[in-house]
Amino acid sequence: MAPGRENSVAPSPNVDATDPATLLEDLGGAERIHGAVLFDGRRALVAVRGDERFAAAAASLLEVADSARGEPISHAHVATDTGEVFAVRGSELALVVSAPRFQLASLMLLDMRALVRQLEGTTPPRADLLSEKEPVVSGGAR
Repeated sequence: MAPGRENSVAPSPNVDATDPATLLEDLGGAERIHGAVLFDGRRALVAVRGDERFAAAAASLLEVADSARGEPISHAHVATDTGEVFAVRGSELALVVSAPRFQLASLMLLDMRALVRQLEGTTPPRADLLSEKEPVVSGGAR
């Protein structure tokens, strides 16, 4: 596994890949995620990781971001001097994550999109995507 990928969304083999709360717990370690909220298409709460008060703020963020464009956003990233918030919307679910400063935005959004797609059933679990069908050879021909 590449450095910094230890906290990717790939669930452990014993994790129920259909349980949103469990997958939110697998999204990242405490050093990477302060909180996470998963909503359905009507912004009804599906799962929360961390402080449940974050859910109201996360719903407001989605509402404000959507109204700024006049249509639902696909993703958003807000950074302040004290932390960052990321939002990703799939076809049926929306995920909002609060994190400490200096997260690699592209990696966080990638992991969040993968989790949303997995929960929506539109992609296999990340563990399946990352499994090797044949040996990987680096630095030369096979």
